[in-house]
Amino acid sequence: MQQQQDNPEYPDGLLYMPSRATAPEWADGKIIIYPKKFGAWLKANPNFLQKYNGEDQVVLDINKAKASTPEVPKGYARINDYKPPEAQQTKPAEDDDDLFG
Repeated sequence: MQQQQDNPEYPDGLLYMPSRATAPEWADGKIIIYPKKFGAWLKANPNFLQKYNGEDQVVLDINKAKASTPEVPKGYARINDYKPPEAQQTKPAEDDDDLFG
């Protein structure tokens, strides 16, 4: 099982809304992204970027809140900060210093 930090990080500019009980079975919820807020958060928190196949990514876990009920679902997105052992990590490219480049 993946271990995460004791103080979870919740990204700015990203909102998760689980589907209500009346939603179709195939609908789990929606994610709303505010590009300016989320982009600013990413620039301020580059430590949460991970490399996958040479590309930067941010891994999020979508979780149900403890107060969630079928009638009033509640949830949140948090950063998955699991880091694989050094041997499994992809080495970043030398010139890859521009997050949005």
